[in-house]
Amino acid sequence: MSKLRSIVRAAVNRLDSGGMSAVPDALSALKEAGAVAHKNVGKKDMSPDDVVDWYAGRVVAILEGENWFAVNSIVNALDRFCPEQV
Repeated sequence: MSKLRSIVRAAVNRLDSGGMSAVPDALSALKEAGAVAHKNVGKKDMSPDDVVDWYAGRVVAILEGENWFAVNSIVNALDRFCPEQV
């Protein structure tokens, strides 16, 4: 599993179990790992790693934008866009 993939999975799982109190740590971990809001948006023919970059960027964008209504959806999409194994 790539380093970013494992960091993304850990951060999203932290959000799932910790709620709002987990947001600062999750956001910090994602950004330190290189996640950038809106990365790969609109890119076609993405590799599995590109999809993880895109998903990490979506999580960052949602948390930075305080779009709390979308957190549950992004948590539920973890296995689809950032599976443990490719």
